[in-house]
Amino acid sequence: MPLELVECCICHKAFVRTGGSGVACPRCQGEAEALYGAIRALLRDHGDLQLTPQEVGELLGIEERVVQALVKEGRLELQPLPDGSPRTAGVCPGCGAAVTGGGLCERCRSALREECRAHRRGFL
Repeated sequence: MPLELVECCICHKAFVRTGGSGVACPRCQGEAEALYGAIRALLRDHGDLQLTPQEVGELLGIEERVVQALVKEGRLELQPLPDGSPRTAGVCPGCGAAVTGGGLCERCRSALREECRAHRRGFL
């Protein structure tokens, strides 16, 4: 499993993330889970408002970067704008396309899945 040095979205200290250990350091993981639950409840109860990450942060009194970290991790997904155009959470590192959640766009995610399947078939 690859190790990655990242910044905790809660305390801003660096920590080593292994595999899918999340966006918060082990010390802040419980708080990050509680914030995730609060965000999910807000979006469930007021989904018709189509809130931006900044608005979610303001309503809950948390930093927007926490919301953005959960979007980047793929635990939250941005809904389209009222005109139907997508809200973006950044760009795909594979092709540069706008992404609405997770790290990769759907096209690169599909290509990666296919590549993994091909490698797996080669090992069997």
